[in-house]
Amino acid sequence: MSEIEQYIESKSTLASATKATYLSNYKKLQDILEKENVQKIPQREIINKIHETIQNPNSKLMLINIAINIKGFKDEETKMLINNRELIKIEINQQKNIKKLEKKDTLPTYNDLNLYLKKLFLDKEWRAYIINYLLINYNVRNKDLDVAIVENLKQTNDDDNFLVVNTRNRYIRNRYKTYSKYGSKVILFQNKSFQTAVEQFLESVQHDIGEKVYLLSDSSGNRINENSLGNYIQKYTMNDLTESDYNKVSVSRIKDMSDYPLLKKISDSRGTAIDTLVSEYNLNIQLE
Repeated sequence: MSEIEQYIESKSTLASATKATYLSNYKKLQDILEKENVQKIPQREIINKIHETIQNPNSKLMLINIAINIKGFKDEETKMLINNRELIKIEINQQKNIKKLEKKDTLPTYNDLNLYLKKLFLDKEWRAYIINYLLINYNVRNKDLDVAIVENLKQTNDDDNFLVVNTRNRYIRNRYKTYSKYGSKVILFQNKSFQTAVEQFLESVQHDIGEKVYLLSDSSGNRINENSLGNYIQKYTMNDLTESDYNKVSVSRIKDMSDYPLLKKISDSRGTAIDTLVSEYNLNIQLE
């Protein structure tokens, strides 16, 4: 059994996707070092080879982490690698700060997004309205918008996302990025404009009574492939913005601790830790 296989086997709680990432990055590190095993390679040699070969600091960080994990697992010294990792993190934060400033200058305001939403309603762009309403009000990701619209709670299950439109409207999410951590999310909604938009969208789509209707679908009503969700959704957003851009606009409204309840609401709705929202999405916060 190789050293990476031994390491992965010792981490019984690792998700399958994480294991695959570790294996892939370990293979890259082997190729860069031109060696089979990482355990006995001097730290300085590993650092030099990574910096000579890789330009992207995020890629550097992943490879350094793999080296730290393997050497630490084998009780080898890792102090130099750990120190270098901290320097790479500083480089990453500097790049993030530059991107934050660029985004701050180009993104619309939260008020602009809401004006766009109102225009979509007046123009009877029902699909676009539903997409933008969910992005603006619930700070969701692309996968969360992949919903089946139904009229009866009995048509739902625990494996999909649903908009249930009846006397008690529900937005149910069972398929989203952080489901394994936060579990199923159910939101009751009574917004009349949103309900009207959903009802009008259902009327505009040919379907049999009791049949599921997918919000993100082609002209034949077929569900959009998960790999194409991002591009599909951007066709309906303001200025072709991404869901991440919408979340940045929303989170950046938060200026100080008096806005903490709003931050907590966004965190709960999106399924993202508060510290991540502050560091990664608030364009007013510069990382150190």
